[in-house]
Parts: sequence; structure tokens; C-alpha cells
Amino acid sequence: MTAIKSLSQSFIFIYMIHAVFDLRKQCHHVPGRVYMYGVIDRFEGEFAVIEKDDKKVMNIKRILLPENAGEGDVIDLESMTVDEKETLRRKENIQKLAEKMFRDE
Repeated sequence: MTAIKSLSQSFIFIYMIHAVFDLRKQCHHVPGRVYMYGVIDRFEGEFAVIEKDDKKVMNIKRILLPENAGEGDVIDLESMTVDEKETLRRKENIQKLAEKMFRDE
């Protein structure tokens, strides 16, 4: 029984990862402007590890980011600012997916 529960949790985790990648494709756009986003995955010492929308990873010195930037925040890589609206939108979409997934079990 424990093995089945563990396997089920693994599938849920994989589903969530795929959901995050799908959400990255759905960013808001203003006509005439191309957005380059990245999400702060984690901090390693003086660097922030950022996964860009094209799924490539880059390291940026933490000092170049706003002080309030944290893991999971969406960064506008052009202006090096936290895009609070986009961060909130993505977190809400992930929350909705998680609620739906757990409701379906």
C-alpha cells in the first residue's frame, strides 16, 4: 500500500511540473512588446538560478535583483524587476490545477 501511495505522489509531482511548463507558455502580452521572463528557481550563494521561459537556466548575481525577489517570483529579464502581476497569475493558475487534480482523485 505504501508503494502505491508513493507512486501516486510521484505521478502528482510530475503532473505539477508539466503544469508549470504549460503555464509558462501563457504569459500576458502588450502589443508591440516582447516579454522575456524567467522564474527564480532557487538561490545558491550569491547567485539566483533562473529558469527562462525557453526552459534554459541562467545564473544571475543576486545583487542585480530587487531585494524582495524570492523563489517562484517571475522576473522581467529586460528590466530586472519582479513582475508581481505575472507572478500572481501563475501562482493562481498552479493553485487551481492542484485543487482540480486533488479533487479528481
